[in-house]
Amino acid sequence: MRDALPAHRLPTATGLMSSSVGIGGALCLPGAAFLAQHADWHLLFVVTALLGAVSGLLVMTVVPRTPADADGRFDCAGALVLSVALVCLLLAVINGSAYGWTGAATVGLLLGAAVLLAGVGVLEMCGQAPSSTCAPVRAGW
Repeated sequence: MRDALPAHRLPTATGLMSSSVGIGGALCLPGAAFLAQHADWHLLFVVTALLGAVSGLLVMTVVPRTPADADGRFDCAGALVLSVALVCLLLAVINGSAYGWTGAATVGLLLGAAVLLAGVGVLEMCGQAPSSTCAPVRAGW
């Protein structure tokens, strides 16, 4: 936002962006409950996908590019490894009671998530286009 807005509008814009999470939750949870009760629950995923696609198109067409965007690259490897790590972690937590918390599947998923999350850290510190800064880690906090 610093690249797109003048300094005097930054506090208001930051507040608006932060409040959008709460406003979205307050509006979407009752809407989702209504859809689930009066329509098929699969429709929730369709509506979410459509809203995501519309939001992405709006961002690409309405939000102006800034000079900071010109040389930025997407960290595809980091995003992929982080996604797989989070899926492993969520599967272990969600299915832990069914698999057994000390079962091979749960322990394997948790270990896999830990190894992959460590890999994300290595990719972020050593990668060409990290998606997050690792300066505090490199400086020893």
